[in-house]
Amino acid sequence: MSILIKRYNDYDKLQLQKLLSVCKDGEDLINIVKSPACQFTYIACIENELVGVAVGWESTFHPYCMYFRIVSHPLYEKDGVNEALLKKIESLEHVNKPLQTSIWNHAEKLNDLYERAGFELIRKTYLPTLVVSSVESNKYITRKDDFVLQTLAEIRKDEVLTKQLTELVRSNYEASHRGNPVVTAPLEKWKKLIFADDTIVEGSYLYVDQVKKKIIAYSFLHESDEANTYELGWCGCANDALKKWLPQLVQEQVNYAQQKGIQMINGEFDTTDDYAMEVLKSFPFSFDSTWMTYRKCR
Repeated sequence: MSILIKRYNDYDKLQLQKLLSVCKDGEDLINIVKSPACQFTYIACIENELVGVAVGWESTFHPYCMYFRIVSHPLYEKDGVNEALLKKIESLEHVNKPLQTSIWNHAEKLNDLYERAGFELIRKTYLPTLVVSSVESNKYITRKDDFVLQTLAEIRKDEVLTKQLTELVRSNYEASHRGNPVVTAPLEKWKKLIFADDTIVEGSYLYVDQVKKKIIAYSFLHESDEANTYELGWCGCANDALKKWLPQLVQEQVNYAQQKGIQMINGEFDTTDDYAMEVLKSFPFSFDSTWMTYRKCR
């Protein structure tokens, strides 16, 4: 079959919506296509039927790569649609940033395509769920006398500790994203990210060394769009030697969730983040899919 690759136009919208409704992994792409961040959209057609799409966009927070996604109708995957769309992307002369994409581990054909095309797997992201009732209420609670447990709400009242926390969060995030660097941003922006509208400041916990007046570890909790569910946010420590304190903070969050009648806690854990991996291995999370992120330099 002959594959025609062409630029997307508004009159293709209905066909694109139909395609994305069939390919559930691409349901969010229609919003990216309409976004100002979108840099290109190409469609693949066979006999005037839209059977695949490639979308590229940029991020203001991670500005040093070109994100893209390729989605094709499952009935046409074997006809070279994905290959044709990737070839088109790689031929774009105005795209001079590294190419980066993420797909589910069960998308075997796309995983194989990217590996054959020279893309490097830079990280895996686990998106597990923790059943709150499956965790013993005091499994990890072994307090140290000179470490004080505090909430994010309490830390917020102390300008010195808030600044220290913000610097630590920024440093840890940058360290776990060296493969895809973050934009240089003022500390105030990072503070706003920490104290976002969905952050549960009373359920986000920190250990503070009261002798040295230093933050030892932190773990944030967030509201979720799902009913009876919370989400774990950023977590980290002042250094790797303190990782053992993270499970205690998450234990406090589990206890907090139980008190609020919450049944589930969702997480998002990157393999490039040692602190997140410490939490993942410490609790009985369950997951069946993994988000695979590939990158290729131009």
